[in-house]
Amino acid sequence: MACITAVVSTMFLSLNASAQKIDTIFAHVPHDVLPLLDNTSRLDMLDLYNNNMSAVAESIYGGQSIMEKKTNDYISIKLTDVSHWQMKVLPMAHDTLYACVHSVTALGTSSTLHIYKKDWHVAKVDVPQVQFEQFFTNKEVAQQSRYHELIEILRNTPISIKFDKSDNVLTYSLSIESLPPRLNDMANKITKSILYRWQLGKFILITANKQ
Repeated sequence: MACITAVVSTMFLSLNASAQKIDTIFAHVPHDVLPLLDNTSRLDMLDLYNNNMSAVAESIYGGQSIMEKKTNDYISIKLTDVSHWQMKVLPMAHDTLYACVHSVTALGTSSTLHIYKKDWHVAKVDVPQVQFEQFFTNKEVAQQSRYHELIEILRNTPISIKFDKSDNVLTYSLSIESLPPRLNDMANKITKSILYRWQLGKFILITANKQ
């Protein structure tokens, strides 16, 4: 019984230490990386979330931001009604990187991805550069005359980027949600999301899924 208790205690301490680590990282994100939330607001969010309460805090402009999800290596925050922020801790052999995705929704959702070293200087990592043609499930179908209008619209469609909350997977998608229903249905038939897995210090293309 003593051995079992010791193992459980060790596991609890390990999980608690991991939680504290992501909390510390988030609390010390530089202002230029996450300018909308000051240190006090971030600490309030963490305290509320860790106590199973609605993690709402005031932004520097007086609006409300909410921490939607926090794991040992991931944080997701709804900054405003039209903006969202994610942070993912990416492991490396002898280091750790912080990946941050900032998304803004207007006519579709446009995202930017930046990756930093532990000192919050930009890391020299090859960020995936997805080509427009990669989003199509079947290029021959996409080239049919009935899709010509849609293809030209999709060329100007913003790209949404998201991290998986429980895995080191990064997803790129054409942000088609603002298209009229008819065009949205057509786009869903011929487009797919592009997935990358963070592995051995780089992003590796994996099987692309339907949206």
